[in-house]
Amino acid sequence: MPSIPNRRPSAFVLHHRLVQALAWCLAIGVGAWEISEHARRYSAPGIAIARAELTADPNLAATVIASRHLMGEAAAAEVALGIDRLVLVAAVTGTGGQAGWALIANDGGPQQVYFEGEQVSNGVMLESVAIDYVMLSSGGIHSTLKLSPFVPEGGKPSL
Repeated sequence: MPSIPNRRPSAFVLHHRLVQALAWCLAIGVGAWEISEHARRYSAPGIAIARAELTADPNLAATVIASRHLMGEAAAAEVALGIDRLVLVAAVTGTGGQAGWALIANDGGPQQVYFEGEQVSNGVMLESVAIDYVMLSSGGIHSTLKLSPFVPEGGKPSL
């Protein structure tokens, strides 16, 4: 009698097919995960950036800043234009056609806002405003008033 050939796959073939099936399952799982990650990433809304409208009145802003004494109280400095004692507390340069302005304390009094072209005291005009100084003039004489160092209460000025 002729023998019947063994058509059962060997253990090696079964093992090979199992490994191959597991590899395909892993590849399909990783691919599905990547596709879902990309779908989530590109369907999410972007970062919203609000554009600020510059509708605030600069005169009102300057007055509010001056009233809060944000730069502290400073010691008085002599100005070469006369006997007035002026202290430059803050200087804000103008942009976009707007005039610059400065917070100046006159003779130890309260800080006041002065815009370029305004009279500070006794014929002394605020000519221009720079980052850390202002130009003053009186009768054709020009002088520079530098920003006072900030002195915290009971402390020493920082360098």
